[in-house]
Amino acid sequence: MKCIFVFFALALTFSSCKKSENNASSDIAQPEPVAEIVSFDIEPDIIMYNKTGVDTSYSKPLDVDQDGFSDFLLSLTTYSTNRLTGGHSPVPNHWTDIAISSFGPDNKIGSFKDCNNSSCVPYAKFLDSGQVINNSIVYFNMGVGHDFKLYNGVPDQPELDVTGIKYIPLILNNKYFAWIKVESFGRSGRKVIVKSVGFNRTIMMPIRAGERGT
Repeated sequence: MKCIFVFFALALTFSSCKKSENNASSDIAQPEPVAEIVSFDIEPDIIMYNKTGVDTSYSKPLDVDQDGFSDFLLSLTTYSTNRLTGGHSPVPNHWTDIAISSFGPDNKIGSFKDCNNSSCVPYAKFLDSGQVINNSIVYFNMGVGHDFKLYNGVPDQPELDVTGIKYIPLILNNKYFAWIKVESFGRSGRKVIVKSVGFNRTIMMPIRAGERGT
């Protein structure tokens, strides 16, 4: 009987120690996710510009994460003034649209306007360097053919009369926040230059506009 009691006491002690060890290991704080910023310069720059002023249309794909698959499509279209409809104000020379649209359902563009239907023409959101790109921005994907305007020469759309270096916020593959760096020349310049891209490879972790990897 004495031997059985000693064995039982030792087993109880061992079980208690093991439980304490398990509790201690569960109390260890898990490491916080670390940002993994990846960025690329576009070489050469993608220049969206109709220098001649004649009617034209062309597009250029953009691979933000450099995986060999296009994520977004940049497009330029110029119309003669006599083709303007919808009661817009008169436009000197030609009316030029420069826009961006998404390939695939998982790539989304930060929108200046809160609209997500085929009859709405949204404007892309422009950020200054250092502004945070996160879920507080409205993002949409309306597919190729439903463009987010980067430039429009129509005078009654002042939202797109933007000059200088700006950043377009994106969501890439439905899990990474990203940016595109552009130089815009305003209504009189009729030109947008795409200069670089960047994204945070840590899932759904914010990135600042223009933030570069080390």
